[in-house]
Amino acid sequence: MVENGPERRKKDRLQNVLFHRSAGIKYTTNQGDRLRGRLCDLYALKLIISSTETRTFKKMTDTLVNQGDILYDYGKLFIKSRSTKSIECQSVLENIREIKKLWTLPSTPSNRWEDHTIIQSDIHSDYFHPNLFVLRSTSNLERYDLKSGRLLSTFKLYKDVKFTEITTDDDRNWLVLKSSKHVQKNPSQANKSDILMRYIIFDLLPLQYKYHITIKRSVFGASCRDVLIANGIIMVLRQKNVIECYSLMPFLEHAKEVETSKVDGFYPNVDVDELGPCLLSATSHQHYLAINEGQWGYIKKDRDNQCQLIDLKTGHCINQFKSTRYHIEPDQVFFLEDNSGRLVQFGNSCIKLFARKDNRLQEIFCYHSRKEPPHPNSSTKDEFSRSGRNSTEFALETETISVKYDYEDELDILGLLIVVDQLSDQEERNQTLISCIQEARLYDGKTFELLRVIPINFTAVRPCTDINGFVQLCLDRDIMIIKIKGSMQTLVIPFQISDSPMMLQTS
Repeated sequence: MVENGPERRKKDRLQNVLFHRSAGIKYTTNQGDRLRGRLCDLYALKLIISSTETRTFKKMTDTLVNQGDILYDYGKLFIKSRSTKSIECQSVLENIREIKKLWTLPSTPSNRWEDHTIIQSDIHSDYFHPNLFVLRSTSNLERYDLKSGRLLSTFKLYKDVKFTEITTDDDRNWLVLKSSKHVQKNPSQANKSDILMRYIIFDLLPLQYKYHITIKRSVFGASCRDVLIANGIIMVLRQKNVIECYSLMPFLEHAKEVETSKVDGFYPNVDVDELGPCLLSATSHQHYLAINEGQWGYIKKDRDNQCQLIDLKTGHCINQFKSTRYHIEPDQVFFLEDNSGRLVQFGNSCIKLFARKDNRLQEIFCYHSRKEPPHPNSSTKDEFSRSGRNSTEFALETETISVKYDYEDELDILGLLIVVDQLSDQEERNQTLISCIQEARLYDGKTFELLRVIPINFTAVRPCTDINGFVQLCLDRDIMIIKIKGSMQTLVIPFQISDSPMMLQTS
């Protein structure tokens, strides 16, 4: 096979990286990054993925179809079965040619699987192998060995309180659990239902109870709608789209000793009697707020179709983001998942990336799924909507091209999935939505060079009334997962990089 220039350079670069890796020497990339050890391995994998002539993404198995949901995390598929009331774990890393079933755990209505997270780290010997943490509706936290499904430990949380969300704080080595909100059924019994919600924080070194925080209505006020705890900050979501941020650390300094019971679990040991000084107050549509500590900025929404990037130090607006007028849904703006401080503006048919330089934003990448947006119907007029804004009717399109995205932060690869949606020619009540997934496009996350185009050519059909259906792309090193979620079923198509057959070419 005769290799072209770029492929030859990639092959030579890969051999050079592997030589430096085996010799224990730092390798310097074209961007000036000096890599060693694990970073060298990830860079070599990135070169392998971008080698279009010697490697290809192959479908690992037949399309997985399930009546319940299918979740992907850490190289594993978690398949929720409605018939058997269980969750089955299948691995996509054990074998390139097929998916391997690992274990099955029960998830009955009385002992439901509420949320989960996976932790593998060198911070403690307990996490040298990946651990699965599962929140149960019975107010229990369970820790399993991810590969074998063996139960390692169980922690009673607090009485019959249901905890529904689990997150990690890597900077503090915390496992943070949030309960559901307690709804006041009888307002006359206000004293008995002063608790709005609870937070329990575990220390991961090793896994043990640390803080049990009670959120009280009498302290946070009647206007409080929700409370979030993350990165040592208490975020209070109030009426009229007001968000207030307070420091959590002063309250933790006065935490009582941990007291537990086999029956009741972990008793509260942190009292929040007053909130203290407000660090940040902002008004944002739908309580949307994204904070980036590295760039000292945050994103808020002015209205449904407009966002602002605000400087944390000065409070000045750095940039405004407005949705494209003809998008089906408003654009979303958030920080990229690689901690670089770059921003993503993501709409139905367009994605843009921005970098902040000298208090200014510079567009560094843009992809449109079509050259021109659809034109509004000239026969229609502006009408006054219920929200008080002018709304323009558009001619109904029978075909739309949309783009989905994911970012692989370990390899710095941006992936785009191109989807064409068409309405069938049947009568309106029998119409179906035909989604044709055309291709996936992989870009270098630093230079935005197009690395490869992966043909998919998969078609899925779902009812037009399925307004909550979606198509999702997930990149995880050399794994690519495409998920099509509908109200009736979930489809998952797994791909993995593998050697392609050698093609003889004549020069």
